[in-house]
Amino acid sequence: MAIEFHALRVSAISRETRDAVAVAFDLPPNLRDSFKYKPGQYLTLRLFIDGKDVRRSYSLCSAPTRDGDPTIAVKQVDGGLASTYINTKLKVGDTIDVMPPLGNFAVDLKPYHAKHYVLIGAGSGITPLMSILLGVLDSEPDSRVTLLYGNRDKDSIIFNSRLQELAQRQPQRFKLVSILSSPGDDWQGLRGRIEKDNCGDMVRSCISAPDIANCWYYLCGPSGMMVAAQAALRDLGVPDDRVFREYFTTPLGGAGSADVSAAVDEEDVDPATNKSGFEKSFVTVRLYGIEHELQVAPGETILDVAVREEVDPPFACQIGACCTCRAKLLEGKVEMDEREALTDEEIEEGFILTCQSHPRSARLVVDYDQ
Repeated sequence: MAIEFHALRVSAISRETRDAVAVAFDLPPNLRDSFKYKPGQYLTLRLFIDGKDVRRSYSLCSAPTRDGDPTIAVKQVDGGLASTYINTKLKVGDTIDVMPPLGNFAVDLKPYHAKHYVLIGAGSGITPLMSILLGVLDSEPDSRVTLLYGNRDKDSIIFNSRLQELAQRQPQRFKLVSILSSPGDDWQGLRGRIEKDNCGDMVRSCISAPDIANCWYYLCGPSGMMVAAQAALRDLGVPDDRVFREYFTTPLGGAGSADVSAAVDEEDVDPATNKSGFEKSFVTVRLYGIEHELQVAPGETILDVAVREEVDPPFACQIGACCTCRAKLLEGKVEMDEREALTDEEIEEGFILTCQSHPRSARLVVDYDQ
């Protein structure tokens, strides 16, 4: 069945920096199985702010390997409706609608792994990386972690004291490299931002040349930083299939569009334009075991219509950066403007992001329940 929201009580709120908080949720026993997660995944929240239904996805910074409530970290951004509310008004004891964990930016922990994980992040990008770091240190005794972490100044480093403690406690297994763009005079570490040239230098300073291509790299932070880091890793000879990215916003330049087809009737598609020759496409949407018949006009996405017709589909970012609105295409053809949140394997299996999917055939069947 499709994922649904559950009302969860806020069990704790801790101030991490002047503009970031960690928020923990109390899980009742009947929801613990539904909220099992892998390090690196995220939760989708539904907030009602000034009468508006506001949905946002936030990465888990806790680890499933540790006791404690699932916890997200939220950095307040200028003009951010949800992040401002969470940082300034949310209280312990409040109830929030939360979806079970989702996301492909995740690590499958195995006690027999002996890997070297290289985490590259900046700002609030530390959130899923923290979950991965804790999970690896807890569950893979023969694995190591190197974290390259960029921030503006010392006061803006989220989880600073915890990271320092971990690095001091397990120096053989965890190496922390911090770089600040606007440090004070007392800063003894690296200065600047994570860019293509210095990212390569930082990796080479931490890892021997023969081992660089054999590490596993996880990137999260501003789009520009991740583009620069991936370019640096390519120059170092790191295969693309060893680099994983988590975008909080649409990536610079986009990850590219994608066509997905399933049991297409070729008579429904104009071969010259690869588009439906009909003014509207007719879409059957299956959600929570119920079928809804919708009409999608040119320029609209499947999600646009499902929301307008009050089908109540799952969604969050609406920019293709998360996979909350994922559904399986059973019949027809769509074109996705953006596909970053889906793996190649998911696309081959027929999964689509409905917030990015425009019908390219006259009839479609889309199933959220798979």
